[in-house]
Amino acid sequence: RKSSNLQTGTMAGPEVQGQWSSASSWPLNAIHAILTPDGKIMSYGTDPDGNQGAQLYYDVWTPATNAHSLLQHTRPRDIFCHAQVMLPTAGQVLLAGGDTRGLNDGTPPNLGVRDTNLFDPLLLELKASGTPMQYARWYGSLYPLADGRVLTAAGIDETGAGAGPPEIYTPGSGWKTLGKIANWPADWYYPRGFLAPNGKVVIASGSSLFSLDVEAETMDSIGSLPKNTDWTLPWALFDRGRMMMVDDEGGAMVIDVNGATPVITPIAGPGTNRIWSTATVLADGKVAVTGGSSEDNVLVDTAYSTLIWDPKTNGWTTGASAAKPRLYHSSAILLPDATVLSVGGGSPGPVVNLNAEIYSPPYLFDSSGQKQARPMINSAPSKVDLGSTFGITVASGRAIQRVTLIRTGSVTHSTNFEQRFLELPFTQEAGSSNVSIRLNEGPNTLPIGYYMLFVIDSAGVPPVAKIMKGDASWAKAADQGQSFTLPAATT
Repeated sequence: RKSSNLQTGTMAGPEVQGQWSSASSWPLNAIHAILTPDGKIMSYGTDPDGNQGAQLYYDVWTPATNAHSLLQHTRPRDIFCHAQVMLPTAGQVLLAGGDTRGLNDGTPPNLGVRDTNLFDPLLLELKASGTPMQYARWYGSLYPLADGRVLTAAGIDETGAGAGPPEIYTPGSGWKTLGKIANWPADWYYPRGFLAPNGKVVIASGSSLFSLDVEAETMDSIGSLPKNTDWTLPWALFDRGRMMMVDDEGGAMVIDVNGATPVITPIAGPGTNRIWSTATVLADGKVAVTGGSSEDNVLVDTAYSTLIWDPKTNGWTTGASAAKPRLYHSSAILLPDATVLSVGGGSPGPVVNLNAEIYSPPYLFDSSGQKQARPMINSAPSKVDLGSTFGITVASGRAIQRVTLIRTGSVTHSTNFEQRFLELPFTQEAGSSNVSIRLNEGPNTLPIGYYMLFVIDSAGVPPVAKIMKGDASWAKAADQGQSFTLPAATT
């Protein structure tokens, strides 16, 4: 059924707006969601009744079969409202911090803990790592680094004050405190940031932009933002060294840190009703903003429609509308089949969403609104190296026009700790199923980790992605200071 496109006033079908599935049940309120290397979603946040806290429960969902495994862990700590990322060198999920709720020792809830937990996607086990952080953190952020280490920063400690200095986690070794950064100048709650091409972590907070050097243990202001941003608003790292952030007046900005000084460009935004929405980079590099409302966790001017931002034009298109409100404690994440899982919300809130919906973007539909035939990646390496050329085979009735790479995501509280997008140069001879792809990026642009590889055909249709790992040689290349300047390929 076609409906009105609010941006254009025209009647449009799924080839323009995309399409939402009906809501299906979810075993808990998925406040946190992470895509594991086997293509599954690990989520957690509440008990099966949606009660606040994640002291015992987590879920593993297999998209291909729609099968859930609701599991219980034995840790006496609540993994509610902390941060999680994949550890590529260990193949495990790092869960850092959490909530004092449920300690049963007289400690009040809603304070930070020092716990570090690991989830093993193969064994489906969640257990303590044995190496707690030096400082308790609740609502802190994690930033994957080039070599597989992880930076943590901010959050609230066990007294309710701001947590101590940032720390670096090295798999197998534990945590090291960056003690020289004693005074944290940015947000305490999930500060937004990413590893930049120069090897420093860029963090946007309020109206300021900071650069954190993990080796020198320094954090400096590198610019001012034209409007304020905060932790209730979405953002996305949509290209090498470039992120789009929504501001607190309903506009947005593009922050480009590829040069010697940041370039900040104000652009049109999604409007003022996107508090607690999530921005998800799609397989074609556009960004889908889903969920939100105009008041913090209140059903006022609730945003059900999807908004799609095109980095090439800075324009927004109104997409299809979901059935469920997604406010505080909701998540959205790109799946390997190029759809977006939208899940959670509530606990507390006006609605507790023990359900999920899936958004199919417009690139999956033809001009008549029917699902398009997809290309298929028949073979691809499981590991790749920077500076290399690697081959894949593709079955498609149409030529391949683009190759894109998206890091597997990890989402909570309107932020994605891992999401990043790149378009890669490639060659394909006419009529051939062989596609040759070149990785001409440095390890700071493509940190060691897991990535979804998409090929997009001449009709703009992506396949089901292949998940590949950036091997340990990426970190070695970073240590040796290698750079990779390869000639551009032709298509």
